[in-house]
Amino acid sequence: MLLAAMLAAGRSMGPLLQTPMAQAWLRAHADLFPDGPTRMERAVHQCVVVAEAVTDGGQIAVSRLKTPEAYSFSAVTAAAIAQLALDGDTEAGFQTPARVYGANFVMQFAGVTREDLV
Repeated sequence: MLLAAMLAAGRSMGPLLQTPMAQAWLRAHADLFPDGPTRMERAVHQCVVVAEAVTDGGQIAVSRLKTPEAYSFSAVTAAAIAQLALDGDTEAGFQTPARVYGANFVMQFAGVTREDLV
């Protein structure tokens, strides 16, 4: 809860959070923020996402996507998307990676599999 509040505050109060007093307070309370997974934990875990879609006509599609663990995978995909944006391959406004780069964009990354179940 505190982390979410700090992230939200950072958007509007970023300059204030950079003051020496704010930085001292953040350092003094750093133990309130949990550590992320270790390198070993990131290496052995994975994420599984199951999605179901139903058409107006009642047709159902179900797929399962497996990726490397979220911390590492987010970093790899964010770097790839940033490079595409730097290369000029982007669209204005909020967009999802699948919307801009296609539904199979995620499949190019190591450790990603998708299985259509229905």
